[in-house]
Amino acid sequence: MSLIGQEPWHQQLNGDGAAWQSAVDELAGELVRSRSDLDRELPWLVSPEAKGAFRLGEALCNADTEDGLLDRMLSDVPTSGGTLLARGYLHRLPAVRATALARANRLLDRLQAENPRAAFDVLWSAGDEVWKVERLFHMIDAGGLPAEFLRGLQHGVRDRSLRIDELVGAVKRLVAAAENGNDQAPTVAIILLHTWSRSNQKFVDADGLLKSEEMRALLPKVLEQSLADMRSVADFWMKLAKDWASTDPEPAVRLVVRAILNEDYGTRTWAKNCLLDLAKAHPDTVMQAVGDLMLSPTGSWLFRIDKFSSFIGIIPENIVRKWLLETGVEGARTLARHLAPPYLDRDENPVVPSLTTHVFERFEADDEVFDEFCAGVHSGRVRVGNIAATYEQQAYVARQFLDHPLKRVREWASTEITSSRQQGAFWRQRDEEAIRL
Repeated sequence: MSLIGQEPWHQQLNGDGAAWQSAVDELAGELVRSRSDLDRELPWLVSPEAKGAFRLGEALCNADTEDGLLDRMLSDVPTSGGTLLARGYLHRLPAVRATALARANRLLDRLQAENPRAAFDVLWSAGDEVWKVERLFHMIDAGGLPAEFLRGLQHGVRDRSLRIDELVGAVKRLVAAAENGNDQAPTVAIILLHTWSRSNQKFVDADGLLKSEEMRALLPKVLEQSLADMRSVADFWMKLAKDWASTDPEPAVRLVVRAILNEDYGTRTWAKNCLLDLAKAHPDTVMQAVGDLMLSPTGSWLFRIDKFSSFIGIIPENIVRKWLLETGVEGARTLARHLAPPYLDRDENPVVPSLTTHVFERFEADDEVFDEFCAGVHSGRVRVGNIAATYEQQAYVARQFLDHPLKRVREWASTEITSSRQQGAFWRQRDEEAIRL
């Protein structure tokens, strides 16, 4: 059985695909004509070694003009491990003998009742003629299959896309399963929703999803259920959250803000990038939600170990100032670490960013605001190459602000110069010692 012991693609890439298929068709004809030969070979044909069994199943269906194998193909063959062989037979049946479908459906009724897992595998590439979606829903509702098997709908129903009502039905079941403790269900729901609204296939666009009242109610539940563990689907999750934000920004933004507290670094990064996008469309909402997290007992720690300067920079300054007016010195202490530092423009003119100027003017008397600003200036920066020269350049820039009108800018410049000189000297000595060695 070396013919069926290889994947079909092997012949397509490395052999003569047409000759291989012709040989498979000839073998199928022989097995249909001689049931004793089929009985002898069947134990191997239903084994994992029969990698080309799907193609043989299709060929058997073509040759079985009197449907003599139909009962076996949808009963003892799949329950004996031959789901690939049976799948190929069923896949081909509608095209060559549609008159046998009523009988096939009765056999499938029995198979899904007695062995749901085998029925699921046989139905993998089947279509509407055997009620694939309805059968899958029934097996899950009856407890024969766990809800995560709904991922089998990711690629549609044979040659058609999933309808919105079918997608809603699948997501409803996944949400219910998650509520009952199925920890795989939320991830599968995210994958299905992304596949049918955001993938390159775009069978159902995002607007189409959100036009469904049922889907608008389900999407927040799915995002909430998958919030704690979305590592494998963080990209998908964020895109769906942005879809939700287009119709209901406030709760959607607040959910994304919660995602930046995730223990997984990659997920936090996805969430921060998502917030940057959301801030362009909903700056007030994003500033309020992030600001609340900044000042909360559960979230303030993150803003002291991570850098959010890019986020602050994208929010219009008047909105940030409004937030500072509402939160006062407590808000300024948290925000200070993420303010843009003084710099030299292209003509080497000293510039203090407007928002930084505002904070230093309004909260000049608060030492903690100043200390937090200084701590955040170089936070998260990675230095490579000539590190000593980098520190020397920092000291050069800071010297241009020693006579700035603002007291806190002058103090920062003095502190920056002292620190940069010390670090520069250390790295210069280290480089010289390395050369001598």
